[in-house]
Amino acid sequence: MGTELMRAGLPQGHLPEEWLMTRAESISAVSAGYAGAGSDAVYACTFGANRINLAKHGLGDQMAEVNRMGVATARKAAPGKMVFGSVGPIGEMLEPYGDLPEDDARAAFAEQVAALIYSGVDAIVSETNTNLDEAVMAVTAARSAGDIAILASMAFEGADKSYRTVMGTTPEQAVEALLAAGADAVGINCGLGGVNALEVVKRMKAAHPQAIIMAKPNAGLPSLDGGKLVYATNPDDFAREGLALRDAGAAILGGCCGTTPAHLAALARALRG
Repeated sequence: MGTELMRAGLPQGHLPEEWLMTRAESISAVSAGYAGAGSDAVYACTFGANRINLAKHGLGDQMAEVNRMGVATARKAAPGKMVFGSVGPIGEMLEPYGDLPEDDARAAFAEQVAALIYSGVDAIVSETNTNLDEAVMAVTAARSAGDIAILASMAFEGADKSYRTVMGTTPEQAVEALLAAGADAVGINCGLGGVNALEVVKRMKAAHPQAIIMAKPNAGLPSLDGGKLVYATNPDDFAREGLALRDAGAAILGGCCGTTPAHLAALARALRG
């Protein structure tokens, strides 16, 4: 969602959720593109729609409405598809690394999850987490809110083959803690392309063979070209990487930063072929 909206002109430093108020048609076009490509589910444009993050952009008192609009926009653009409520990190460092008290973060997650469930999402997805404690808070808030499917994924780094988050969490630690918190599926998104994501999936599956593993990698690592981010993995290579992820044990597959509808169409063809 984020990189597709940037292609559509979203200015740097602006929240995608701001466009729900002013350019909802651009967000609808992204969801419709992925739905038409063969996706079974699309994410609502609610990644940054917690009260604490929205407040930085003057929208803190409109948290419930922003989440409602995010779900409604996705639902209208992708009829017949599942709509997952995207829940990203709070946007501030938690104590003791930063100034945000844990109780405030828990409350913000609980508010957003409640708004998403009330708006009719089919599942909650806590994604792009680097702080395992924060991810556990989001999953716990979702599990406490009601009987709904919960997916949780972490963003790992692997250029040095360590496959840890920037906060030092390993795949094994992540799958253990997130399942214990109540997640129905756990995995990886963002951060790595499919080749490196493969190693994380293998390690998660080895740690918990019965776990439902999800993988939503980027279209490779980005580089700068003329001031714009360019992702090197083409749709055919992305689809081949997706097949490898499936064979390694990933049961839920998608695409994160840099993946276009063409990437998802190629992945869908490969998986269903």
